[in-house]
Amino acid sequence: MSVYKISSEGVKAQRRQQIRMQVLIIAVALLGGWYVYGFGGVEPRLETILPVAIVIIYITISTYFRIRKVNQALKTFEIEITENTIIRRQENMQELSFSRFEISNMAQTRNGVVIRGEGPGSAIIIPSAIDDYDELLVELEKIRPFDEADKKAFHEKYWYLGLMLFFGGIAGYNLTNDKYIAVLSIGALLAFLWLFIKPAYQNRLFSEEKRKRAAWIVYIVTVVFVIGMIIKLFIFP
Repeated sequence: MSVYKISSEGVKAQRRQQIRMQVLIIAVALLGGWYVYGFGGVEPRLETILPVAIVIIYITISTYFRIRKVNQALKTFEIEITENTIIRRQENMQELSFSRFEISNMAQTRNGVVIRGEGPGSAIIIPSAIDDYDELLVELEKIRPFDEADKKAFHEKYWYLGLMLFFGGIAGYNLTNDKYIAVLSIGALLAFLWLFIKPAYQNRLFSEEKRKRAAWIVYIVTVVFVIGMIIKLFIFP
């Protein structure tokens, strides 16, 4: 049995990486909003802005608090490797373990190792900042040979499609008076919500309570979008 943890320097490196990613996401969102509502003087519409704003605000706030909690939890992050099992322990998170028979994919990435189980959102992510990383790789390979590439979930692999659906949906709704294009644009926002936002928050990295809360928000925003589609088609075309 071997146990691996992250040093204080490793925790700091992970925090810097998370902050860079968060700044990039915010910058992309601001640029998209500037293009849609600033370029050409397009006036925002409440029925589209409200649900989109709710999603953006929720993601921003939850990501901020998640980064704080993850940084704190990284101090307690540990990987235990036995003859047949890989176990991840971390503060405020459920213990997650895979036997060699439950691993569907295990690959090295630029930032560490990703070990995926059978279920959706079932993954152990081991950052390269962990102590004795090279030794850990040797131990992991005794359990299962590494795959050539990480088999990412749809929302991870095609993240750029999510951005296209999000900003394309907002632009399509606000840049035209055609009700059918407007309805298709709302449909694009619904696709973004269900194909990218919902799966991201169903990851087992989050507690059951947080997954349920995120699901309820998705359902509420979906209802608002559907009502908007009905209003656009049949009431105020």
